[in-house]
Amino acid sequence: MQIARATFHATGSPGCPRLRRAPHLALCLVLSLLWGLAAEAQDDPPPPGRVVLLLPLSGEFDHLGEQFLEALRLGLEECPALSWEVADSRGDPATARRQVLQIAADSTTLAIVGPVGTLESRSAAQAAESAGIPLLALTSEEGIERIGAQVFRLRVSPQEQARRIARIALDDLGLHRFAVLHPQDPFGTSAMVAFVQEVVASGGHITAIESYPDEETDFTLPIELMVNRRTRMLRGTPFSRPPAVSMRRLYETPQVDFEALFIPAYSEQVALILHFLAFHQVELGARVQLLGISSWAGAGLLLSPGLVAGALFTQIFHPAMDHPAALALLDRYRQAYGRTPTEAEVQAYDGITLLCSALSQLTSPSRATLRTALLTLEIENGSTGPLRFDRQGAIVRPIWLFAASHEGHVGPYTILR
Repeated sequence: MQIARATFHATGSPGCPRLRRAPHLALCLVLSLLWGLAAEAQDDPPPPGRVVLLLPLSGEFDHLGEQFLEALRLGLEECPALSWEVADSRGDPATARRQVLQIAADSTTLAIVGPVGTLESRSAAQAAESAGIPLLALTSEEGIERIGAQVFRLRVSPQEQARRIARIALDDLGLHRFAVLHPQDPFGTSAMVAFVQEVVASGGHITAIESYPDEETDFTLPIELMVNRRTRMLRGTPFSRPPAVSMRRLYETPQVDFEALFIPAYSEQVALILHFLAFHQVELGARVQLLGISSWAGAGLLLSPGLVAGALFTQIFHPAMDHPAALALLDRYRQAYGRTPTEAEVQAYDGITLLCSALSQLTSPSRATLRTALLTLEIENGSTGPLRFDRQGAIVRPIWLFAASHEGHVGPYTILR
């Protein structure tokens, strides 16, 4: 707040009559100064409190912490009245919990944004719930918002993307028979489960579910199992996938009994898998529709020109998006940091947009009123479209559909009915 300034004269002052007796003049000068200070204070509302950004700024994931900090700092430029500080979670669950409890002990802190990793986010969420302070987690782990009423999730989960691409394949593309090939890590497994559940619940059929170690580079075994060129051994009994039979006939040539193949993996691994599929005579594009999620976005697809043509996958944000707010954010990011933001950074930026919008609605912000405002808020000007939280605290935002070209480039895709 700036101190009010007034110009006084020897025989009078603003708002004072011309007084000749010194005591009267002195009293009027004092009252005028106090009035000016009070008026200035009314024009300068008190700050709405502060938020703390809890990020892994040291340790194994410090590079992620720095990236998220850049995104959050850019978002906070749009909320200049808000005071904010940064705390280091070190990517460690115990440290994250300790930091949350320490931060929550300061009653002027309205909310915590972060952490990033799955384990540290769980620990921080439990601590925030017990301390009664809203926590906007930067993890994409589905279900963390169900830890308690104080916990919000700012990023779309792999499961939500898997369900979205399943609905598109079923409803818009009219496909009914699916196979899944996924890495044996939490990311790939959770996406597989969500995709399969959505397909089965909608009356579709899963003909094969195969997996591989997440660092695998030879995909011969899972693909041969998928196309009925090999059987599996279990407890000494050869079998294939449902329907349950003691032995499924093996074929010299691949038997592709699925219309679409869902691969929840990263672009470099997807590119390698496509070459193995081609070697095993799986006709991509012509007979089999490739499906993926946003992890497909990347230079890896350029390694499979031709094979990836027509593949469809979900995106939260992509530089090729023809969306005014996305293009504006892309320009700001390049000016500020000389690079393109990642999908995760865009979601962090939008989280600050939601937080600032909620605080702007409150005349006397508190942790309780902020939580209520976040749950009831919906804004139209997110970086890729409308933003809101569902009643459990999970982010709800558009999940866009992208397609790969013959050369491996990607762009927005619209389904024409």
